[in-house]
Parts: sequence; structure tokens; C-alpha cells
Amino acid sequence: MNGFEKLLERMFVPGDIIEVRVLSRRGGKGHNISTANRVRHFRYPDDLKAMASFIENARRRIEEGTWAAHGVYFSVNPRARLKKDSQGSGEEDVKYAPTLFVDIDVFKKKIGTEVWISVDGIRVMPTKEWAASNKETAKAFLERLAVELYSRLAELEMAPQIITDSGFGLQMFFALNPPIERSEELPPIERQRDFRERYRDAFRALKTIIADAMREFLEVEAGEGIDAGQFIESMVDDAVADVARVARVPEVPNSKLAYIVEDGQLKFDPEGLMETRVLFIDIEENELFRHGGLENNPLDTEALISMAKKVERVKTSSRVKATTTMEFRDIDTKMVELLEQRDFPRIMERAREQGIEFVEVEDEDTVNLLVNRILRMYPPEGIRHNFFLQFPSFFMLRGIGPRTTVEVFIKAFREAVTLGWDEEGELMDRLRALVDAVVNFLRWKLGEKFPRPPTGWRSIVFAQEGRKVAPHWLPLRSMLAQLPEEWKERLDIQTSGEIDVQEHVVSTIQSLNMLLSKVRGSASRRSRTGKKQDSSNILTESLKDLRKRLNYSPKTLHEEVLYGLASALVSEEDRREEVINLWNELLKEYERIFLSKEGPVRSVVKLRKEKNTGPATTGLLLILNNGRRDIVDVPTQNGAVLSIEEDNVPKLLVGKEKKLPDPRPFVRLNELMSTAGVTLFLTQERVIELLALMFGMDSLEFEAKHSKAAKLLLKGYYSLVYRSLISVIDLLKSMAVIDVSSDQEKAIRLVLDIIALTPIEAASSVSSADTMVITAVRGEDRVDLVVPLHVLIERFRELKTLAGGLKFDSVLEVLTKVFSAKELYLKASNERFLGKDKVYVIKLQRILDVARAFVPDAEGFERALISSIEEAEERYRRRINDLAQKFARALVGYGELEFERVYATTGDVATAREVFKRVRELAEEKGHIIREEENPLRLKIQEDDIEEVEYITVPKAVTGSGEE
Repeated sequence: MNGFEKLLERMFVPGDIIEVRVLSRRGGKGHNISTANRVRHFRYPDDLKAMASFIENARRRIEEGTWAAHGVYFSVNPRARLKKDSQGSGEEDVKYAPTLFVDIDVFKKKIGTEVWISVDGIRVMPTKEWAASNKETAKAFLERLAVELYSRLAELEMAPQIITDSGFGLQMFFALNPPIERSEELPPIERQRDFRERYRDAFRALKTIIADAMREFLEVEAGEGIDAGQFIESMVDDAVADVARVARVPEVPNSKLAYIVEDGQLKFDPEGLMETRVLFIDIEENELFRHGGLENNPLDTEALISMAKKVERVKTSSRVKATTTMEFRDIDTKMVELLEQRDFPRIMERAREQGIEFVEVEDEDTVNLLVNRILRMYPPEGIRHNFFLQFPSFFMLRGIGPRTTVEVFIKAFREAVTLGWDEEGELMDRLRALVDAVVNFLRWKLGEKFPRPPTGWRSIVFAQEGRKVAPHWLPLRSMLAQLPEEWKERLDIQTSGEIDVQEHVVSTIQSLNMLLSKVRGSASRRSRTGKKQDSSNILTESLKDLRKRLNYSPKTLHEEVLYGLASALVSEEDRREEVINLWNELLKEYERIFLSKEGPVRSVVKLRKEKNTGPATTGLLLILNNGRRDIVDVPTQNGAVLSIEEDNVPKLLVGKEKKLPDPRPFVRLNELMSTAGVTLFLTQERVIELLALMFGMDSLEFEAKHSKAAKLLLKGYYSLVYRSLISVIDLLKSMAVIDVSSDQEKAIRLVLDIIALTPIEAASSVSSADTMVITAVRGEDRVDLVVPLHVLIERFRELKTLAGGLKFDSVLEVLTKVFSAKELYLKASNERFLGKDKVYVIKLQRILDVARAFVPDAEGFERALISSIEEAEERYRRRINDLAQKFARALVGYGELEFERVYATTGDVATAREVFKRVRELAEEKGHIIREEENPLRLKIQEDDIEEVEYITVPKAVTGSGEE
């Protein structure tokens, strides 16, 4: 635990709450092997010993083979509050996000085609099985990968604070400055969505930079159908782009391969245990990483998010495309001559034969964005030749083609001449350097040997020692400061204060890195055969292609559903039983979310909405444990039936048609549940992303080349989701704690307003309740409120403007049907009401339950009501005590006290009995011997015990009869 405790010290501050989970594998049973999941919350550092004990117990049992857990996990970002054991947290429970977490998934579960990857001569097959059989090599590979990646991120001043070996990959933790927090200026639902999206934007930006950094040193040997760049990008796990994500606790084994299921039996294989460890913490010296122990700077949160948004401006169209061909147009004839002199056409032909593919950009706006990035760091005098000779490799290493690279640098040169930063007479020098850069890079890509590989863009930017920008860049400060304002705005140059060259150059490289990645990811990959397929065979051919590509390890239930549907679709066999099983799993999950006591739903109210014309509609008012609530329209089913046909794809039959119902109620329900950290279903964009990942493509390629398969899978996924939700909503309707119409809803709110606005007094019994106010009566196990009818009538008249045409009969109806009130008749306590007065007796708990469903600030309503009751009870206790003091003096003075006298003062039997009892207690406390006699009921002091007794004078208090 020593390394993990240091990790916690670096990541958390005192008072932070850390969630720890032990997650077990699904399926199979084993003798003396537990498959339980456990969740605990700990306050740091107060509960550090308890946390260590909990984790140590899990580690020991995992290693002994008695707990089939994948491992132990901890929350990357602190939780807002301590929760009960076994109660997990969602994004709603995250207090704030000071840490950005990246999981590099190196050794995967399965890969369809044989792939090998290598770093610094260490070559591995990236599968879990291979790593478990070659543990030392896998361990050495992860170390080398961590060192190389750290070195490149440190150059960009984006180094992580912590790196751990998770057994099959790397976990990296980056501090954020400032932490990502919820904006109090936004409405609650938007506040949560903004919190989530800002974290995802930051993750997306960082993922791009990490993937690009790995492309520079990670070599991929793959068979047909595997794109090396996409494979590297897929190693950065998108699933952790979640602010509530948990990370693996280091120093507890990764046991994903140690517990296996054979013939339904769970077995333990200790050879499957993989060591996990802390590799790097920035506050400690580390020789392996050449780190001196000084803290790494946190990431600039706003710059990271801004970077992610800026690159979205890149066009995602056919004008950005991948190609193996090369044509120069509208480029200086001198440039063409130089290219021909360097044998460029033959080199490009060789590249085409070897299948080397580049991305070329025809969109002018995108080219200008790239030109502006170069101008932001246009080299000062003295290094321009080397810049044009070396920096183009930065583009081409990231898959950008020769034509685009040349066009960007030539345009940047022309603009620099206009700005007075360069001279027209230097054109030939710049062209020669640029041609050498492009041609030498291509020759290197084709396998030719060079004394110094033509990819060394770093040496032109950074000093040889350390990670500082080289001194020859310092004149850039004055170059940028003298720019006209319109150019500063175009190049996004800060307009006040002195420019920090180090920060400026590094941030420019960071944003250029992301921009090039976006350009590459936006390329439309088109077949060059020119032959169009027969539309009738498109789906068949598409499925054949997808069948070879499918390869993924699902991490969540929704990923399992998508993977199962994809597997069923591309299969040539009948897989309908498997799809039915997916439906069953989804239904179970929804039942757990909505119907279990541990779920986020506190209560459900069924609302019937009457219409002037047509039938009434039904809505469900869902109240969550976090206080959020919303009304969700219940979708009309029209006999919705799920049909799974020969293609294995589920389709929802609504009426006679195969179509999906109106998605709006489901979307609204999903948005509500997201505030509790629950995702009911994925967005269409996320589904496409995941499917593309499962088939080893980028999203655009999958959607463009396999649109028919994509539509089938989308429809199949949402058919399962909607049909399952319809079933659960039906159950919720039947389990609603309250069933009301829209008119009744108004009446309920009015009753709650009346209760909140009317004075409350206390009494010892319902029969002694005051018929002029609401009376609280406390019993042994509950409190009742007694509400007189005439109070309801008077308050209804006062609030009639709020009643909105509501009839008083509706108020009386909800009292009995919704508030479960009992009707009673009491003797009136006021001369205006002779005889008996009608009252409604309501349990306090029922009032609070109804308030939680209908009052926006239910907690505030509850606090105010309970406070009013407690104050009334305190007044009642003081009145009883005051009366008892008065009658005790009379008892001592006269030697006796008749009950009738007390009753005449209090006006009701119950109160009189309470006072009578208290009088006796006071007299006996003073040492008197008291006898209680009947006919008439009275208290008497033994005659030899009568004496003067001094009683404490109490403040004046108004009694029921007006006496002091």
C-alpha cells in the first residue's frame, strides 16, 4: 500500500471522500469463491487505515483464490458525500474534478488479426493471453512505453503527475488547473451536463495529444484490415472520459485472467494474476524517467477545452481525404522542377505500391487554419532554413500528405514575406529545404537508411538539455508584439502583457497536434477502383467485411448489448436466442435502476392529464433520491411487440408498422436519470463511435462505408432499449405511490400551501384539538395533524386566485384519497361554532411523502413544517407547566384540588388530566403526601402535612381561559 498511499497524498486533499470498489466477474459458480461486488466510501486521510484494511483484505483473498474480483478500484475524482456500503456513485455524486484520468489499454482481450507492437526493440503481441504468458517482457514493454510517452508529453509541458502499471496497460493521472466544477450560473440539469461535457472535452483534447505522441515511437506490425494509426488511437480507452470513473488500485493484482469459467464452474488459476505497480509520482526522484522530483505543472484546463473546441472547425467532408496518389496544383513551377530533380514521382509510385497512405486537404479554410498555426511560431532569422528542413516532418509523421504539407509551408512563407518576417529572395532556399524534407521523409518511410532519420523536428524547437524552448526562439516575442491588431486576432495572440515564448511555442505545438489529428480523423477514405457496387449486394458485402473486423472487449452493459447485436448481425447463423438474452439483461438492469430499493428513484406519482377533447394522457412524476424530479409522458404502446427476424436484428412493431415510437419521452427520462449518474441508453453519436471502435474503424469511415449495417444496428439497439423501458414504465405505473389527475395535482398543491400558511398549535389528543387552527398531536410512534373544515374553507377563499378555477370538492377529495385523511367531528372550541366541528386527521409522514412528490423545495417545506410543530409543542409544554404551577399553589393553600376546577380552566378533559397529573408530581417533589380521591375526583394533602410552601414564580403565559 506504500505506493498507493503516496498516490493518494498527491491526488487528494484532507476532507476529500474516496470511493473504493471491488468488482467481480460475472457468471459461473465456484466452491468457496465469492463473486460479490463491494463498494465503500472513505474520508481522506481520517479513514486511511480503514481503507488500507479493506483493500488489503481484498488483495489477500484475490491472491488466495477466494474472491473472483477483477481487482480493486478507486475514484479518480472526490465524491461529494459519504454513502452507505455497497452504494455506488455516479457523475452526480462527484464533488469536482481536479484530475483527468487516461487509461492506455495495451493488452486487449482479443484481436481478430495478428498484431505486434514494439518500443525500443521490445516487441509484444497486444493480447492479455500473450502478456500473461510473457510477464517479464510485457512488464518491460509497459515501462518503456511509459518512459517514451512521458518524455514526449513533458516536452509539450503536459506531463502527468502519476503513472501506474495496471497489469495490461498504463494509467496516467493529470492534475487540472483550475479543477472542473459545476457552474452555479446554469440551471441544475444544464449545470450537470456542462460539468460532464467540459470534462469530456478536456479528455478528448488530451487523448489526441497522447495518441499522436505514441505514433512517433510505437511501431505497429499488422495484417490486412488493421490501420496502425487507428490501432494506436484505440489504445487510449474512450470509456474513461467520464468524470465519475474509477481507476485500478496499484499493488493489488489484476486478476481478469485468474478467474475463469469452465462448464459453468468458476476456477482460479494463479498464473493469470498480473502485477500492478506505481511507476512514477512527480514528487519523487525517478531515475527511469530522468525526473528530479519537482512537481509537474498541472494542465491548463481552459486552454485544453478551448483547444478541443477550436479543432471542431475542421471540415469533415470529402475535401479532406486519404489517398495514395499525389498531384501538385497551383504550386510554383520552381517547386515542381525541384521535386522532379529529387526523383519525387518515382518515390511516390513506390509509396503507392507499398500502400502508404496520406491525408490531403482540399478545403481552403482548413489549410488556412494550419497556415495560421505555423505563423504563430514562424521562426526568427537564423533558423528559418532548418525550420523548413525539419518541421515538415511534424506534419508527415501525423499522416498529412506531401501536397498539403508543401502548400501550408509555402503559404506561410508568403504571409511571412507580407508581414516583413521573411524575404522574397529567400524563396529558393525555403523551397529546396521543403523539398528535401518531404522527399527524405518519404524515403525514410520506404525503409531507406539515414545517418540521422529525417523526423527530428524536436531539435529545431527544444534545447538539447532539458525541455525548454531553444534560445534562438526568443526574438519571436518582439515579432509577435509588433503585429497589427487584426493579425493578432487572426493568429489568436494575446493582446496584453508580455508574451511568454516558452508557453506560446509549446501551446502552439499542442494545438497544431490536435488540429492535425482532427484533419486526419476527418478524412473520407474512398475506393480508387472507380467501380460502383450493385446496391442489392452492398449490405451482403458490407457484412462480409465487418465479419472479419469485429474485435472488441465490452466494458459496460450497453457495450455488451451493442457488441452482441453486431456479432448477431454479421453472423451467418441463427443468433436470435443470444439477442433475447441481451433483451433480458437490459430489462433486468432497468428493473434494478427503477424498482430496487438501492436505485436512484425515491417515489413515483401517476398523473392523469385531462384534455378538453380526446382521451386523457398519463404522465409519471419521478422523484429521485438526489431531489431531482420531472414529469415523463408515458409513451403510447399501441401493442408494441419486439420482433427478431432472420437477420438476427430486433425490430419494434408499433401497430402494423416496424418503427420506433416517439423517442421524446425516453430522451427526457434519460436526461432526468443522468442527473443521478445513470445512463439509460447511449446517444446515436456514441453508438456509432462504439460500433466503429468494435470494427476497428473511425466513425466517419464506418458510417460512410457501412451505412446500411449502421442503420440496422441503431434500430436494433433502440428497439431493445425502448421495448425494455416500456415494460419497466408499465411496472412503475402500477407501483405509483400516488395516482392523481391534473386537477387533483392542483388541489394537492393547494392543501400543502394551506398547511404551510396556517398557524399550528399542539395538543395531547385529537379530541382536545383547537378547531380554529391546525393542531399537532404526537402519539407513541407518529404525529397527526388535525385540520378543521372551516380552516380549509377560509384558506381556500383566501387562496382562490391560486386555485385556477379549482372546486373546493377537489380539495376534500384529495384529502381522503391522496392524503389518506380521516374525517372526525369534534366539539367546537369557539363560540362561533356551536355543536360539533368537522376535522380531517392526517399523518405527518403522509404529508411529507406527498410534499416530496409535489413541492419543488420539499426539504425546505419539511424543515419549516417540523419546526412549526416543535415550536407548538414547546408552547404546549409551557402552558401545561404554568397551569400546573398555579393549581399546585392552590392545592397547598387549600389542602385539596378538584379535577372539575382544572377542567373548567383548560376546556378539555385530556389537557385537564395532563395538568392534574403534573400538579401531583410538583406537590410530591416538594415532600407532600398526596391522596387521590374519587366522587368527586380530587387531590388532597394529608391534614398533618399542610404547610406554607413557596413555589417558583414563572413568567406570565396566556392559558386557555385567559388566566395567569
